[in-house]
Amino acid sequence: MRIAIVLKADTREEIEVAAMATQMLDQLVLRDWLASGHQLASLADLGIYYEPEPRCEGDLDDRDTCAEERFLTLPEMLDNLKRGRGSDCDDIAPAHAALLVVTGRDEQARAHVLEVGPRSWHVVVKRGDGSIDDPCRALGMGSQELEELHRPPHVHGVRRKRRVA
Repeated sequence: MRIAIVLKADTREEIEVAAMATQMLDQLVLRDWLASGHQLASLADLGIYYEPEPRCEGDLDDRDTCAEERFLTLPEMLDNLKRGRGSDCDDIAPAHAALLVVTGRDEQARAHVLEVGPRSWHVVVKRGDGSIDDPCRALGMGSQELEELHRPPHVHGVRRKRRVA
């Protein structure tokens, strides 16, 4: 069964709650997966890669749904992968934090939201020692995407049209 918890988030703190909820769900999935004998050192081992979240284009009846930011859990990220799509920061960072917690590498790791401009955010991992991991960088997010973070308003990727190469 798929469940959607829909909320309007206007602050860093509200976005961070959504990221932490995603992390908690990923921790449940990873505990079961690792307990069944699977090995996993990183999200890259699963083939997960960074890709900005696709945005709606053209005339749509429901603009609110079009502008939704989806925080995907690990199973949904893997479904995306099967469809040839990557994941963005609000999917990757919670999964990375969950992996650090579940494997015991950092039991205090948590998804953390950085405000990178006015009404512009990026989800990273705050480690137990206070340092910051940006797993999106390791999974393909380049400097061009980082520059876009400074163009408000959005959680990384929101309301951005997909770039044509």
